[in-house]
Amino acid sequence: MNSFQSKLVKLSKLMLATTACAVIALTFVSPAYTSGGGSQSLSMDGDHGDNPVIGSLPIKFAEELNRLFPAPQSSVKSLYRSPLPVFALCSASKLTDDIVTAAGQPFGGVNSRDENSILGLCRDGLAVVYGSRLEEGKLRLNQWVTDEYIGGTVTITTNSGTFALPITQNLIELPARNIVGQPALVIYALIAIEPNPNSQAASLKITVNSTGRLATIGYSVE
Repeated sequence: MNSFQSKLVKLSKLMLATTACAVIALTFVSPAYTSGGGSQSLSMDGDHGDNPVIGSLPIKFAEELNRLFPAPQSSVKSLYRSPLPVFALCSASKLTDDIVTAAGQPFGGVNSRDENSILGLCRDGLAVVYGSRLEEGKLRLNQWVTDEYIGGTVTITTNSGTFALPITQNLIELPARNIVGQPALVIYALIAIEPNPNSQAASLKITVNSTGRLATIGYSVE
């Protein structure tokens, strides 16, 4: 195992050790509400129950997520264009079927329904999920990017090697199913999304680390 792989294995163990961290509801707000790396004016939408992902905190549902990340069987077309990149965990059922816990800066969105639920992140975040749901394709990982990223590159480094793909559209479907299906005791992936070379947009980083039945997914905007 080379030094890069060794660091990722250590990172995987460290991130899995954080599963006891407090759950933070991720609230969708407009860019005008942000300052200094965090949101300042959050909409109080009421108590949405005892969902361990959302908690009993006041949150706001983001209907826009349905149009950014429609379900595979949905007839909904992508009509909404987010002003920022959005990383999404898209469930084929309830978020609680897939996600053990989640935390991060309160800047994102939730759209929780029985048949299609979405957790969207616009800032740094962390989620611990059931690896089997990723492997079965019941939990999908998608990245929506602005036009500044078209012409850029997605580079995926996994146990199996490094792969690079050009960005040709706003919605990027990430190969989570293939990543967690690798025949390895410790599975890792580092996904780097770089904008068009002529753009000043931020680099996006996604990590997927899996040991045993759980997988830890990290998202950061650099």
